[in-house]
Amino acid sequence: MSPLVDVHRHHMPDITVAFLRSRRTWPYLDGDVVACTPGYGYRITPEMTDLSRNIEEMTAAGVGTAVLSTIVGVVDQLPGPEAATLAREVNDEMAGLARSGGPRLVPMATLPLSDPEAAAAELVRALDLGMRGALIPVTVVGRQLHELDLDPLFEVAEATGAPLSLHPTSPAFAEHFADHALMSSLAFPVDTTAAVLRLLYTGVFDRFPRLKVVVPHAGSLLPYLMGRIDREAGKYGVRTEPPSRTLRRLYVDAVSLWPPAIRLLLEVMGADRVMFGSDYPFWSTPENVAALAETTTDERVLSGTATALFRL
Repeated sequence: MSPLVDVHRHHMPDITVAFLRSRRTWPYLDGDVVACTPGYGYRITPEMTDLSRNIEEMTAAGVGTAVLSTIVGVVDQLPGPEAATLAREVNDEMAGLARSGGPRLVPMATLPLSDPEAAAAELVRALDLGMRGALIPVTVVGRQLHELDLDPLFEVAEATGAPLSLHPTSPAFAEHFADHALMSSLAFPVDTTAAVLRLLYTGVFDRFPRLKVVVPHAGSLLPYLMGRIDREAGKYGVRTEPPSRTLRRLYVDAVSLWPPAIRLLLEVMGADRVMFGSDYPFWSTPENVAALAETTTDERVLSGTATALFRL
């Protein structure tokens, strides 16, 4: 079996930590907690900032290559000029870390989405640095992607073949999900799924049919609601053809610790659209590996599709 390719793995650059420590308004560092927005934040751990720990867990779990992205909740909460400056510094550091880590680390760009033209330009620069795509938060300063006029970015991504990996961050309704771990267990999949459907219904995937998009966390809610989405879209006339035809063109990671969910993901999306992911350091790489091993040994899922998509 080939070494695994992990398409959903995170690291927090030093420049981000320094930036957060310099601030007293959102986003900022409150002790060891990143306060992203009112109602949403997360605790910084050594696993987030120590790349050697990251690589050690990769090695122990049989992961050969990691598509490495920064942890969201910072650049995506900043206005255009400030976001553009920090994104550039983050990308420079991430590219340097990837070079020092050798071919096992494949960096993904951070983009200033609050300024679409700057985001498109930064993606071009990041690709020149050796990055293989970008991580795109689904909510940016309280607005979802379809509200941001991101066609300049989508045009560059489609023309270059650079994948855009989606990722949840602080949703506009964060204050309603602050208890009982509802933010990560429910709000994130809901927000991601809504963002994907709104991109579909506002015509993004029609205007950019070769755009390569990765939906995180085992496709969020899409595999489980696909039939309902088709039914309701037809019932209310929101789309002339079943949304599932377009949604199955997207890619998904297999970040799930529950084998039944991964089996459904494979059935709905097909093995050529599903890729291994761990969501390190928020989740355990060995547990993700074990859950995937219970469901499939298909080389496309373990490494093949990711190798082709990210041009490894």
